[in-house]
Amino acid sequence: MSTTDNGELCIWGLGLIGYSLAGALARAGRRCVVMDVDAERVARLNRGERPFHHLPNLPDDFGAETRRGALRATTDVLCTWLERDAGAWPWLMSRRPVL
Repeated sequence: MSTTDNGELCIWGLGLIGYSLAGALARAGRRCVVMDVDAERVARLNRGERPFHHLPNLPDDFGAETRRGALRATTDVLCTWLERDAGAWPWLMSRRPVL
């Protein structure tokens, strides 16, 4: 978790933990952006819907937080990260995957 220049908390991954954490923080008054590679999950969250169709009984839906702008999602992981830390690019390029 990190923050963007505009004060949003950045949460990596729109899985059950990322969704629950971002929603709870947004409900508590923090602005959150969740980054994920799954474009359909991102679109559903941005429409104010639960991102998981296979789990219809999740205890919370954070549509109100999305509508008031406290919660959003994006697939643009790198750009959102670089908004926060312009120095991240050289570090990212120097990283090698661990196989």
